[in-house]
Amino acid sequence: MDQFEPKTRLKVLIADDSQAFLSFLSRFLSDEYDVRTARNGLECMEILPVFNPEILLVDLLMPEMGGLEVIEEVRGRKNDQALYIIVLTGEDASDSKSRALNMGANDYLTKPFDKQELLARVRVAGRQVLLYDRLNEAYGKIKDEMRLVSHLQALLLPRAIPEIPGLHIEHWYHPSTQSSGDYYDYIDMGDGLVRLAVADVSGHGARAAFLMAIVRTMLRESARRRMPLDQTFTAMNVHLCEILETESDYVTLFAADLDTRSQTMSYLNAGHCPGLIAVSPGEIDLLTPQSPPLGFFPLDFPLKNVRLKNRLELFLFTDGFYEWDIAPGTQLGLDRFLEMASGLMRSGDFSLSKLNEQLTNFIGRRPAYRDDLTALQVNWSSGV
Repeated sequence: MDQFEPKTRLKVLIADDSQAFLSFLSRFLSDEYDVRTARNGLECMEILPVFNPEILLVDLLMPEMGGLEVIEEVRGRKNDQALYIIVLTGEDASDSKSRALNMGANDYLTKPFDKQELLARVRVAGRQVLLYDRLNEAYGKIKDEMRLVSHLQALLLPRAIPEIPGLHIEHWYHPSTQSSGDYYDYIDMGDGLVRLAVADVSGHGARAAFLMAIVRTMLRESARRRMPLDQTFTAMNVHLCEILETESDYVTLFAADLDTRSQTMSYLNAGHCPGLIAVSPGEIDLLTPQSPPLGFFPLDFPLKNVRLKNRLELFLFTDGFYEWDIAPGTQLGLDRFLEMASGLMRSGDFSLSKLNEQLTNFIGRRPAYRDDLTALQVNWSSGV
């Protein structure tokens, strides 16, 4: 069987106000197709949802409802883009043809026409319908696979906040598609030590999700072995360089080891957004990158250390929070976003929900985010 040969007869609906024309076309096409007829546009619209044809032959000039109105109803109000519409009409004016095609007709044939040419065009329509069905079937399978990827990816995210006195963690995770290149984690390493991480894999879809899983696996395994962050980043970078080689993918990663017993925090930032940290009320510092992103070439990772003063407020995020348009051609930008976030932290009223509220109030509507959104808000106090 040819790949475009249907398993069952395709259905054709013919709408025309001439009974003689309807009878002729019905007899002519019924050898290959399941044919129904309608005497005007209103009857055509009544038959369409019941008969569910794949191909519609429609005249432009009909009583009660013309062909252009039928096309507008099908393509516009009902948003049916699958039905293949062939206009058959005595109107040969170029503006009528342009209007019909611009409104969504697939083909246009002027009466009188050669019946073999009509049959050929209907067969072309049939092949297009079957190709559309094949594409929809393939797209459905892809969506099912991506739903599975999304489900598995969700299982890789942390489920329980480490039970450390005085520690409070909130997260924000909103993928822009079914699967995400963003990743966050908080890992209890024992003895009051917790590893925190936010990462962003370039791109979207299954490829980014696959690389995200590698980052998560290596970060978790290094935490299980209590491997220092600089050694963890080195091993991860070597592994990603081996996998990606000449590919353009990369990973930005911010990770920190918070030691609540010694009141210290060590951290590394490989090409990621700067974190915001406050160890004293009202004093906000930026934790900027010390190295380029992972996956390009060999790197050294100079570990940074912060001495805590009985408290910590830490905010980590991905670039989806500021790479969106506040006006056509104008993005919010990192500087404006940092100003908003640091202002909230200085006020002592910072929360992820308050930040979202401020972003909404800034433009008077909910931001049209285009990228994945991931954030961690970490608070710790020794007095709790």
